[in-house]
Amino acid sequence: MLNTDLLKVKFLSKYTEQELEDYEANLRMKLLGKVNIISSMAKLASLCFFKKDYDTAIYFFEKLMTLDATNGNWPGFLAYVYYEQEKYKKAIPYFEKSVDLSPNSPFIYFLLGNSYSRLGKIKEATWCYELAIFLDFDIYGAHVDFAKKYEKMGQKEKALEEYILAYEIDPRDKKIKKKIDALSQ
Repeated sequence: MLNTDLLKVKFLSKYTEQELEDYEANLRMKLLGKVNIISSMAKLASLCFFKKDYDTAIYFFEKLMTLDATNGNWPGFLAYVYYEQEKYKKAIPYFEKSVDLSPNSPFIYFLLGNSYSRLGKIKEATWCYELAIFLDFDIYGAHVDFAKKYEKMGQKEKALEEYILAYEIDPRDKKIKKKIDALSQ
């Protein structure tokens, strides 16, 4: 099962730029001193992801895949970095590697399904969504959560896209319809 805590980087937004720089410097010093290498590297990769320094996040997640090759989290996180950049063709092989290593990861199946869907590969997307549902994943809730996240980040088009996907799954939620109408203006 994917440990999504590393992707929950919203808490970092409460820190000042200087505090984030200090945190990053501290993590880099731990790496140089070979202290808690995997943990420090994972936190540093997440911090880079938060700062939208995707190239550095990718570098560290690739290193983590080498250091801890049987952990399905690392290819999942690497795939997610590509996914957030809308590089779905690059994300898919890493999502697939993640589910090979950790097959009970409904969130990864969901993201893999989204990646296939956005590339027009509906058959593959449907298969992934069915697996996610079978593993007891709330796809509707995931779309709403993504929409809220994108809305907070000011990415209105992405938020609208996610709200529409949620509404297509369950059109009974009038709040979602209002969000769609508001974001469409």
